[in-house]
Amino acid sequence: MVQHIFVVPGPNGPVAQPFQINIFRDDQSLSWNIMVPNLGWDNSDTPLPDGPGGPNIAVQIQPSSPPWLGSVPVPVGPPPSLGLDKRPYIASGPGPNTGANQQLYTYFMYVVDDRGNHFRIQALDDRQEVIDPDIGNQPQP
Repeated sequence: MVQHIFVVPGPNGPVAQPFQINIFRDDQSLSWNIMVPNLGWDNSDTPLPDGPGGPNIAVQIQPSSPPWLGSVPVPVGPPPSLGLDKRPYIASGPGPNTGANQQLYTYFMYVVDDRGNHFRIQALDDRQEVIDPDIGNQPQP
């Protein structure tokens, strides 16, 4: 089964939904999708002030401890010849978590709107607070 992450309209701009996804031993596929009509993925060379530095990468898993051992998120299919890039991005997880505690990995999503405005997508948690979205690798039996 694929875990889907969606960019959706939020109260103050686009947000990630759900804010945390969980991957399991038999559920290691991730898919990022844009559900806002005037947004596409941003792969520009201009870093955002609130980003991790360097060029924007549409979907980027932040370096962490333990390190992410899954695949790098990549787009599905060829880039569009015109308009915004709305291809889904996919990755596979880091494999089973053999420890007793959940492991969390933060990821960033960069989008651009049809007017050329660049954004880093964050998420709203259950308390409606803005957070960076996470991937949770649950402990395994």
